[in-house]
Amino acid sequence: MIGHRELENIMNAGALGAEIVISGRGVPSSRSRTWRFQAGHLKKSGDISETYVKRAKTAANLRSGTVGIRVSILPSDVILPDRVRIKEEPKKEIEQAKTPEKEEKKVKPAKKKTEKKKTVKEEEKKEAEDEK
Repeated sequence: MIGHRELENIMNAGALGAEIVISGRGVPSSRSRTWRFQAGHLKKSGDISETYVKRAKTAANLRSGTVGIRVSILPSDVILPDRVRIKEEPKKEIEQAKTPEKEEKKVKPAKKKTEKKKTVKEEEKKEAEDEK
């Protein structure tokens, strides 16, 4: 269908949103007399809609009747006031935030089990016993 193809072309050109409405007797449908194709984000009311949305209307005279075409496009250069951007932190900062810096504890070398230091009196007693 032409409506889908043209809407895809508009969106590939960089639009934030678009809408194509085809209506009239020439629309091949038993019930609905309007076809509507939309994609992206398009403001329908308010200052943004009135100021920045580009609109066009035209009519085509076919054998089966007149067909009206309305096109609305929100260009990519419009900065919306309700736009939210989430900044991604670099991976290094994320890793540092997840693992807090641990303070390095000073580890004292293990003491070896050594013989008890002999006092002067014990040494004298031992020498006295050796002399006997």
